[in-house]
Amino acid sequence: MTSARGGDADAELIGMGDDISRVLCAMRLPDTRDVELYNIPKKIVVEHYRQAHAIWVKAHPKTKGNDMRVCYFRPIKENLAPAYVAEKWEKYHIATISIGDRGAASIKNAIKAAGMLPADVVANAKAEVAEAYGITSDQVTITVAL
Repeated sequence: MTSARGGDADAELIGMGDDISRVLCAMRLPDTRDVELYNIPKKIVVEHYRQAHAIWVKAHPKTKGNDMRVCYFRPIKENLAPAYVAEKWEKYHIATISIGDRGAASIKNAIKAAGMLPADVVANAKAEVAEAYGITSDQVTITVAL
């Protein structure tokens, strides 16, 4: 779920600026202790939110568009079927992690579950930034502040 700067389907999504290349989405189904993690290119997420909002507005003609955008990972309402993404985004699935007794999951556990080392995460991010800006990855510098 995210917000947009207005009710139109094409309204700018808050937090999806030019400095973002990918979006980490987490989904927990009811009655489970597992969280599914997806690492999705931003342009795919933005397009999905726009399409899903247009579908929602069409299915609810008596309402005005609003600034809330929702991503449905599983079927909830039949008239929103085109908005479901779990199957469409399966190729972006990176890990399934179990939440602990206190209900907390960490990105560290997710990275471990995906078999990625921190260096792999940074290398992947550099490659994606380079591709987005049409430069080589050696021209990209990423700083991690711990």
